[in-house]
Amino acid sequence: MGGTDAVAEFAAVLRGLKERSGRSFAALAHRTGTSRSTLHRYCAGSVLPPDYRLVSQLAAACGANRRELARLRRLWEFAEAAVTEQPRSDGWRPRNQLPRDIGDFTGRDTELETLLDAVATADGQSVSVLSIDGMGGVGKTSLVVRCAHRLAQRYPDGQFFVDLHAHTPGHPPLSPAAALEALLRAVDVPGERIPPTVEQRAALWRSTLAGRRVLLVLDNAADAAHVRQLIPGHPGCLTLVTSRRRLTDLDGASSLALDVLREDEAVGLFLRIAGPERGEDAAVRECVRLCGYLPLAIRIAAARLRDRPVWTVEHLNRRLGRHSRRLTELNAVFALSHQYLDDSQRRMFRLLGLHPGADVDVHAAAALAGVAPLDAEDLLESLVDVHLVEQREPGRYQLHDLLREHAAATASAEEEPAALSEALGRLWDYYAAAARLATRAYEREETPEEPDERLPELAGHADAARWLEAERANLVAVVEHCTDEHAWRISLVLWQFFLNRGYSQDWLRTHEAALAATERLGDLDARAEILKNLGMLNWRIGRVDMALEQLKEALERDLATGNERYEARTRGRLGLLHDWQGDYDEAVRNFRRADELYQKLGLVIGQAPSILGLGSAYRQSGEVESAREALQRALTLGESIGDLWVQSLALTNLGLIEIEEGNSDRARSRFERALELSERLGDRWSWGLAASSLGSMNRRLGNYEEALRYQRRALDNATHTGDRWAMGLAHLGFGKIHHQLGDRERAREHLMLALGYAEELGNRKLLVEVREALDTLG
Repeated sequence: MGGTDAVAEFAAVLRGLKERSGRSFAALAHRTGTSRSTLHRYCAGSVLPPDYRLVSQLAAACGANRRELARLRRLWEFAEAAVTEQPRSDGWRPRNQLPRDIGDFTGRDTELETLLDAVATADGQSVSVLSIDGMGGVGKTSLVVRCAHRLAQRYPDGQFFVDLHAHTPGHPPLSPAAALEALLRAVDVPGERIPPTVEQRAALWRSTLAGRRVLLVLDNAADAAHVRQLIPGHPGCLTLVTSRRRLTDLDGASSLALDVLREDEAVGLFLRIAGPERGEDAAVRECVRLCGYLPLAIRIAAARLRDRPVWTVEHLNRRLGRHSRRLTELNAVFALSHQYLDDSQRRMFRLLGLHPGADVDVHAAAALAGVAPLDAEDLLESLVDVHLVEQREPGRYQLHDLLREHAAATASAEEEPAALSEALGRLWDYYAAAARLATRAYEREETPEEPDERLPELAGHADAARWLEAERANLVAVVEHCTDEHAWRISLVLWQFFLNRGYSQDWLRTHEAALAATERLGDLDARAEILKNLGMLNWRIGRVDMALEQLKEALERDLATGNERYEARTRGRLGLLHDWQGDYDEAVRNFRRADELYQKLGLVIGQAPSILGLGSAYRQSGEVESAREALQRALTLGESIGDLWVQSLALTNLGLIEIEEGNSDRARSRFERALELSERLGDRWSWGLAASSLGSMNRRLGNYEEALRYQRRALDNATHTGDRWAMGLAHLGFGKIHHQLGDRERAREHLMLALGYAEELGNRKLLVEVREALDTLG
């Protein structure tokens, strides 16, 4: 959904609330302090409210209930994110990934001006790198985010933020290779095009940014080696780095050491949060001294005073003093703040320290605490209000590294081991159920008839894709920390998403962890299921022999146990590999057996891809009528279960039969419908096959300009995804077109490129076609 659509959906819901309330714009303007014309623009969708607090006031004035408020908030947050990412006319999509600026940011005027001046006086001939170092809790991230927001307009091609997690308890540091993958994906480089080594990724990152002005924030770096490969090479870019260490060996970087706040700044921050009327000047100065002049500690202490109207600053100081005699300044503030939360807030805070990922959403937090999502959201927002939890992006909550460590320690000290085990069990159960729900919606647009409020609302493929992207890092972390049973079950459902999006490293990490889990369990059936997915991964990255070995091992287990459902799944994947190699007899044998088993078991979802594969193998081996019958069955079944991938590929294969029979109009109709379905699904592989088929059809009809246009689109698509088989197929198509146009030299160039891809992949089917074309060329 684009920004315009997202704003329109938000406005429609807001309009509905207004109409139901019966209140006029004048009445609502009086209640919210906003002009009637502005409110009218919000409800018309011509502009998005700039702040959620205004949305909340307006919705409350319309009588919205808690569920409606929660929905409106999600819509507003999504629309706000969407409107900042609209593509420009040159196809580049500027991204703003900066966390929200802190509204009560106070002090650091000198340091902020130093950073801004350093950027302003840069000569523009060298890459600008500014590093900010200081102890934990001193406010490095807050300062850098404020600076980045002030500078954002100078860097119109995008603002990127990466948390490197050098000091996040329970979370391994993000490697340079993983950080580069995240950055490349953020600028729309698909997974298949991302090379394996960190050096290659760094080179691609720099070449992608050539000639562009972007701002990059690298937060929480371990040392210079952690960030060196991530720095853009173009002098129009700026990189801001935070670290607890001084990065003296980072070439060309200007450094700023951040100390604790000056006393006047600390007092100003305290009063801005607690309120200017709270306490005498001397008492406030004593309070910020007890907080060690650390912004994190001051924020929490001031928020505690703000929420206790009967307390005085002197009373707060006495309590802080008692704690600080035995604790550091930070831990004294943490302990005091934690002590005065209510039971449910305190429990939520400490349980958040158990989560293995970097952040949580409302549903995961609800699972940890064993409460309803709406109650979890209230608890999280109350913890945000007292500065114990941060919300860096809409709908996602996280703890500062030091607070996370404190929360985990408090959980270990205050919760019974059985209670901790139950909380983690609920979390693992949640991710297993949510991953299953999301992958079903992603693959087949399947949604439950009775929504479960404990799980995210996913209306279809687009919602599911967004959820899977947002939770991807958490899902990997969960698989590596959860019980063995959960590890293999969660991994098992994620493979199709990882395949389509090209997340080979995540696929490998989760499935290696899952394979080890099945071995510890001694569950040979589960091991065989994971081997099937690893087989598909190895096929995807070109290790076909290893893939066949893994699938054959899995099949042996299926046959030994007599599990026909598992056997059907393995047969379908073996059929795919044999078809890919051009061994159509083996492909047909495996696909046919899979079809028989699925029919016997009544499992239509697994049956559709097997029938599709059977039809494709029949078509390529020349059994046209058998192919047509199987492909039509696959298409009908795909339509009945909402499987867009099966529908698209069935239509393309049927179109190829129509071409051979001279029915070009019907073939064109099928190919164009296949393109439409693939675009809707977001699957470039099936889209590229349909586009290449349209090119082939137009070549046969003598429409050479049209043929070249479609082959060019197919090649661009294949190059974008890094799909070497599709690139070979496109070059084969170009070679045939140029041959028919009489340009033998260009034809040979393309055919030799196609031959190189076919030999590299060991794809016998493509190899035969290319050699036939070269023989014809002479």
